[in-house]
Amino acid sequence: MAVRLTAALIARDEEAHIGACLESLTGLVDEVVVVDTGSEDRTPQIAAGAGARVIPAPWQEDFACARNIGLAQAQGEWILYVDADERVSLTGDLDAVLSVPDAIAARVQFRASSRLTPYREHRLFRNRPDIRFRGVIHETIMPDVRRLTANGGGSIVDAPLAFEHLGYEGDLEAK
Repeated sequence: MAVRLTAALIARDEEAHIGACLESLTGLVDEVVVVDTGSEDRTPQIAAGAGARVIPAPWQEDFACARNIGLAQAQGEWILYVDADERVSLTGDLDAVLSVPDAIAARVQFRASSRLTPYREHRLFRNRPDIRFRGVIHETIMPDVRRLTANGGGSIVDAPLAFEHLGYEGDLEAK
């Protein structure tokens, strides 16, 4: 069976969040790949128990590197990248978006905090070797997506997905 959509996560010591994150992806994605960058808690066991393929990878002080390790393992035609402290919900017909022939990336509705207004963020893209994460921190696929769309290599569409980011709720001292 072909894998249409892979959720790709990087995680470290996220046992408080990862279970609910993976539960929000149930029925939405065909495959989940979690790159664990050195958890000392139960994050890898929780992820594996939820059916994710867990890839242990030593932390190299580079978020893009960790994300790209996950991309190298992903089998899906499309990649949805998610953080362990996020929840994803479907708000419409995702299959219609994934079927747009020239679409190479899609924006989702993203809310960084319950105190902030949602905005569109690029979190869904085709699994292609010419789309990879860049940037040691604040990693992004946008340099590759911009290059491809500027050269007529595809379009960006909006996907019926909503992300709620929980990492900036409550006590932020640990951040």
